[in-house]
Amino acid sequence: MKALKNNILSLLVLLLLLSSCEKDEHALPAEVNFEFELISYEYGEFYKTSNKTSDKSQGNLEINHGTLNIGSIEFDGRREQGKDIYFESNFSEAVFANLSTGQCSKPVSFDIPQGVYNFVEINLNLSDNNRFPLILEGTLIRGMPFEDDIRIRFEYPIPERIRIKAEPKNNTGSIVIKKDITSTFTIKVEAGAVFRFVNMHMLMNAETFTYEGEKAILINQEKNNDIFNLIASQIEKSFTAVFK
Repeated sequence: MKALKNNILSLLVLLLLLSSCEKDEHALPAEVNFEFELISYEYGEFYKTSNKTSDKSQGNLEINHGTLNIGSIEFDGRREQGKDIYFESNFSEAVFANLSTGQCSKPVSFDIPQGVYNFVEINLNLSDNNRFPLILEGTLIRGMPFEDDIRIRFEYPIPERIRIKAEPKNNTGSIVIKKDITSTFTIKVEAGAVFRFVNMHMLMNAETFTYEGEKAILINQEKNNDIFNLIASQIEKSFTAVFK
């Protein structure tokens, strides 16, 4: 009888140890980096020909530069095993990201508990501290009657909260974060999605201003406001987050 009690006690201790190890395993941190990228946009027949000899009368647009000013990042993840994970970053100052080069004012990296995540939502809290939260820039090649190239600049001044559902690369399976592998979430801004409701007629007839010593089409709350409203309505829909 005493031997039976000892065996039961030993089994209980073993189960507790295994349970403790499993919990510890779910708590182990993994390094996860965040990168930021612009998906450039080209619109117009001019860009569809390699020799650039097509009709330029309708104008041609290219958006290939951008910046993002990030006040904080929220991570909301739900795992198959272990507790769900939520945290908000505590940046001492806003992170300024050059979307064209991928460079940031400082590295954005977090230790996130490993596990299989069935759902991850990333919230970017944009900042208007000394900078516009979002800027997109490019060139409009204006056809007749202008026959010139003109800078185009979209300035978004609202410190908005951008909610993004993260997806694994190629949208296959769950998001698996492992302690011995450095993972990356790439936040992408798709310029084509931002400008989806802006047609060439609007841009060709947009009001121009002098900016940094040159003629430019500025789009903000005060200048070309009708175009600004069309673009601003698409901001959140233009962000994606890809895990790899």
